[in-house]
Parts: sequence; C-alpha cells; structure tokens
Amino acid sequence: MLLSNSGVVIIGTYLVLLMRENEISTFEIGILAIPFSFSLMISNAFFGRLSDYHGRRQFLLIGLILSSVSTIFYIFPINFWTYFLARIFNGIALGIFPSSLIGIASDNKVKLGWLSSFGSMGWAIGGLIGGIIADQYNLKFVFIFSSIMYFSAFVLSSKINVEGHKLFPKRQLQKNEEIRYNEVIKKHWIIYFTLIIRHGTANGIWIFWPIFLSEELNFSTTQIGMIQATNMITQFIFMRLIGDKINPKKMFFVGAIFSSIAFFSFTLVENFPQMILTQVILGFSWAMFYVGGLRRVEERSKESKTVATATGLFNSSISVAQIIGPFIAILFLQVSDPFTKTMLFASSITFLVTIFYGLIDLYPRNSNANLFG
Repeated sequence: MLLSNSGVVIIGTYLVLLMRENEISTFEIGILAIPFSFSLMISNAFFGRLSDYHGRRQFLLIGLILSSVSTIFYIFPINFWTYFLARIFNGIALGIFPSSLIGIASDNKVKLGWLSSFGSMGWAIGGLIGGIIADQYNLKFVFIFSSIMYFSAFVLSSKINVEGHKLFPKRQLQKNEEIRYNEVIKKHWIIYFTLIIRHGTANGIWIFWPIFLSEELNFSTTQIGMIQATNMITQFIFMRLIGDKINPKKMFFVGAIFSSIAFFSFTLVENFPQMILTQVILGFSWAMFYVGGLRRVEERSKESKTVATATGLFNSSISVAQIIGPFIAILFLQVSDPFTKTMLFASSITFLVTIFYGLIDLYPRNSNANLFG
C-alpha cells in the first residue's frame, strides 16, 4: 500500500501541472477528470465483486502492473484527446487492485487503521519526492518515478500466496450467498452517501488545487510537495495512534466535521506556514473519516463474506465523488474568486451532510433505521 500510494499521489498532484505545461486549458483539465473518475468507479465496483468470487491475488497483481504501464503513458500525450485516452486507461488500472488488497488484509485479520496508515505514508513520500524531482529535473520524470513505485509494489506483491497457484479459484457459494449489489448498498447506503457528498465537494477543490497553490499562492513544486506531505504524515500519525481504537461510527462523524473546518480554513491562508497548518487539520479529518468509514463497512460485511464487494463500492463512492468534483469546479470557474467560493461551498455542504449522517447512523431514532424501510 505504501508503494502504490506513492505512485497515485503523483497523478493527483502533478498531472495538472504537466497538462498546463502542454497548454491544456483549466476548463479542459476539469473535463479530463471525468473519464478518469468514471472508469475508476466502474473498475472498483466490478473488480471488487470479482475478487469476492475468484480470489484476491491475481487482481492485485494485474492491477499493479497495469497501473505501472498506464502511469508511464502520461509522459507521451500532447493534446486533449491523447490525455483523454490515457486517463481512461489509468482509471481502469487503478481500480483493479484496491479491493483485493483490502480483502487480503481483512481475510488475514490485519487492522485497517494500521494498513491505511501505510497508504498515507506512501502519499507523503510520493508527494514530497515528486516535488523535489519536478524542481530538479522536470515533471515527466515524476511520472517515471510513479511508474517505478507501482512496479515495485507488483514485485513485492508477487510474493504473496493467498489462494495458492490456481489462476482464478472460484469460491463455492453456499445457498442464498449470491452477492447482490443492491443488498450491499442497502446495508451501507448512509456511509456511501456521506462519502460521496463530502468527497464530491472536496474534489471541486482538488481538481484545481495544484493551480491554486502554484499560480494563486506562488508556491514552488517543492513547497507543494511539502504541503501534500504534511497532510499525509498527519494522516499516518493519527491512523497509527487511534485508527483501530475508536468506534468507527464516531470516527466517521468527527472526520466529516473536521473536513468542513479544513475546507473553510483554506480561505484564510496567506502564506506557506498557514497552509501547512491547514494540512494538519485536513490530515486529521481524512484519517478519521476514511478509516472510520472503511472499518464500519468492513465490520458489517464479514458475516456475509462481502468485504471486497462492500469496500469496492466504498472506493467506487470515492470515484463517484471524483466525477461530481469537476462539475462543481467548472461551475465555480464562471464566478469571481472561484477558488474561495468552491472552498466555502464544500465546507457548508459537508457540514450539512454530516448532520444528516449523525441523525441516521450515529443517533438514530431506532437501531434499524435505513433508507429502504
């Protein structure tokens, strides 16, 4: 997870800057986020379900090697349509392996807070090293580094022997054990819904985040890397210290509240030290929100043996949010001071959906409250 997340943070942080170098407009950058997120969403849901049926290991390996190949493709495109195809390929590849990785961890009783902390450390390492590489060489070398991280993860993962050497060992399903998406969604809908709204409004910020940092606040790529690393290191610390010790429902709620605070704090930033402080708040909020939601979904899926399907839909919810984000970002491009207004919008909507989540899942009128009955 550390190696793969080192690779993925580079795509989210430095691809926008690379596209700007190739004269892709701000509007087109927003549009290009949509096919990536859509393909990632479909891939997460589809391969998460296959992982529950056919075993984890092969999808982990296939996903990592394709992620390595698809990431290196980013150094070749020079126009909108070649980036469009590269984003679709990369989205499919990145969606193949996460559910299998989480499924393997859950099957082996690995604590998800502990596991997720290594993902955050990977983000920190990738963001920081990527910024230094971009400053010392150029942005294309950053994507070569990202591809190497995925390939290294593939090599290490090839040592994992989970279901033996059979390529697609289909699990024998018991009576009434057929996995149906609608049943999984019904069970976890409030987590998925809150995640989509919180992360969707947040992605309205993240789409143009590197542009905001580099062009509005005039930070260097090394400073951008340090900003990203601060967020991720904070996540790592809190995931390790308390990620597996607190009630996941309460973690999820607290993470959502602090997300709203973090988004608002961005509007107050005037210099680099202030931005670093906001990243500590953001890192704490995501550590609580992500691990709390993931643990909640995992714990409620073990009995029905749908952990990979449920966590695949959890990751797909993040991808749905990433589809919503570009539309929000593009909408606010039409008004004055778009970055500030996007941040205020994200803060307000996240606060409202957090209250809704609390009423449904944290303090329900009856313990069986759900959307469908």
